[in-house]
Amino acid sequence: MKNIISSSQLAAIITIVFVFILDYYIPPGTAIGMLYLAALPMLIDSSKKTIVIFAAIISFLILENLAYFGSTRTSVYIDRALSVLSVWVVAYVIIRYRIVRDRKEGIKEKQRKALEEMLFITNHKVRHPISNMLGIAEEIEDPQHNPQEVRQLLKALYPQLKELDDFTRQLTLFMDQQKTSL
Repeated sequence: MKNIISSSQLAAIITIVFVFILDYYIPPGTAIGMLYLAALPMLIDSSKKTIVIFAAIISFLILENLAYFGSTRTSVYIDRALSVLSVWVVAYVIIRYRIVRDRKEGIKEKQRKALEEMLFITNHKVRHPISNMLGIAEEIEDPQHNPQEVRQLLKALYPQLKELDDFTRQLTLFMDQQKTSL
């Protein structure tokens, strides 16, 4: 069964409830509304919708306290307005941070996949001609071969060298494509 609420969301709710209770016991005008901001960073791994919902709830609670107690002092209204504004600024910053973080993770994943592909290609396409050339080189070193057999062995090296050359060109093209796609 999937959890309805994450542990970070539960921590944010507990923080909000604590600040809400504190806000009722401390007289208006003491900037307690700013303490609600502590709950928002706890939601950094939550969805954009969840962050906006929490910001709206916090804004309501900040303004509800003002409506409940009321005040004739302008500073209390300014304090509450700044608290609400701060909540939405922090929510916006968290959402923007998540977008940037997700983009960076996407780029890292793309780079990781490209590196894996390059390693796979290198391992299979380079090792094959090199192992063939090593086998031919061992045969050439055998003193029992006559000059005609040595010439045939040298001719057998050409396709292996061509295959290695083709691969290095493909690898260079692949790396250029990866560089331009990032």
